[in-house]
Amino acid sequence: MLDEHEYQRYDRQIALKCVDIEGQERLKATRILVIGAGGLGSAAAPYLASSGVGHITISDFDKVELSNLHRQTCFTENDIGRYKSEAMCDRLLTNNSHISCVPITSKQSSQLLTEAIIEHDLVLDCTDNKPTRELINEICWQQKTLLISGSAIRTEGQVGVFTANKNEACYQCISSQFSDAPSSCVMSGILPPVVGIIGSMQALIAINSIIAPNSVVTNAFYYFDGLSMEWIPYKVKPAPACKICG
Repeated sequence: MLDEHEYQRYDRQIALKCVDIEGQERLKATRILVIGAGGLGSAAAPYLASSGVGHITISDFDKVELSNLHRQTCFTENDIGRYKSEAMCDRLLTNNSHISCVPITSKQSSQLLTEAIIEHDLVLDCTDNKPTRELINEICWQQKTLLISGSAIRTEGQVGVFTANKNEACYQCISSQFSDAPSSCVMSGILPPVVGIIGSMQALIAINSIIAPNSVVTNAFYYFDGLSMEWIPYKVKPAPACKICG
């Protein structure tokens, strides 16, 4: 149940017919795991917290560096050297004391990651490498957990929504078509607002899945071109030979 302070805090959300009191209470009861506290996580997590998602876990074993600050807007120069997950939780709790936020600062094995995913209602993949994304996808598929996967590089970004339902695609169906050659913001560069747009979209999809589950488009993959300002939606079909869901 919401207390009086929360009614006042979320007044502008509760006024929306798609949210109302019931939707706000569902947000409060939801547990979200955000894996990756870089540029995507810096955009997604604050919106989840300010919207009233009751519990957020931030998983990231990296520490804040000076080169992060141009795109990872959760952090300040005073955070350099701190674990990103701890600094991000502090930021979220400063904004909203009515939620809980737990940092995970250790590198997660497959078993530990499985245990973490089991404890949450949905997962935001905000990581920056293909093997980790594929592992997260595999566990989410096994546990039938909604996965909202984001990525961004150069001036472009992508968001995928995978429900782990039978006869629907998973992230592996798409990633199997990607190159295995490593690519990163260090090598290729990144325009800061692009990660903000993609991370914000991840947060929006997550919130929509809570307040209006039937509104979430399944088998969906969205490509964003930051130069042309175009969103290109794709309907993803399951790959018959997919090793995860095929």
